[in-house]
Amino acid sequence: MMQLFIYFILLIASCDAFAPSSRLITKSTMLFESSEDWIPLVKDSAGVSSPVRKFILIEGIGELPSDGSSVEIEYTGSLVGEADWSSKDICECWLSQLQGLEHLSERFLLNNIDFSMLCDENVFTEEYCATALGIIKKIEAKKLIMARNRLKKSQIEYPAGTVFDSSAKRGKNFSFKLGKGAIRAIDLAVRSMREGEKAIVVCRADYGYGAEGLRSRDGTVIVPPFATLNFELKRIC
Repeated sequence: MMQLFIYFILLIASCDAFAPSSRLITKSTMLFESSEDWIPLVKDSAGVSSPVRKFILIEGIGELPSDGSSVEIEYTGSLVGEADWSSKDICECWLSQLQGLEHLSERFLLNNIDFSMLCDENVFTEEYCATALGIIKKIEAKKLIMARNRLKKSQIEYPAGTVFDSSAKRGKNFSFKLGKGAIRAIDLAVRSMREGEKAIVVCRADYGYGAEGLRSRDGTVIVPPFATLNFELKRIC
């Protein structure tokens, strides 16, 4: 009954999304966050802290697909937002991609700098970077602040809940071979799905479209850089 209730809320919150692209969650995520039913899809990770995690809405039947198998899915992809990033998420997904600033990871973890703290302009200042993070070069501090500002701006321009792709919108399902043809999160998720299974999958940017995001051929942003994604997937075959 609880899963049906959650699924109903997701249907209201969603529209369309994916094929390497997507977004959704928001308030419905809060219901999931308190659940123990999230399945981690990345080795040595757990539950809602996993960079790729799955919540099964409808169980499937039959065998799991093998590497190289041809599969077909229905999907809706949407943006989740990065408000729930922990200091570990920030280091692994964002800071590691900022050239010349990767060495700050240990200090970020030591100071437990999560997304909320990073985006607080009254706390995370150039002065804080110098005192707490030990950044001596002003240009490094400015570079870090500028990167933070771009991340904050992205949250406004591409708000959580924005659907970026869907099989319904495209008028066809997405078919690919496991091991190639899909972003890492989708590949990991579908490997764990039996025919007929329907699930919500949430992934961090390093398992999605990364630091570059996704653009259309004319340069229009479809998925912004560092975007956390939400997919509603159904394995057809």
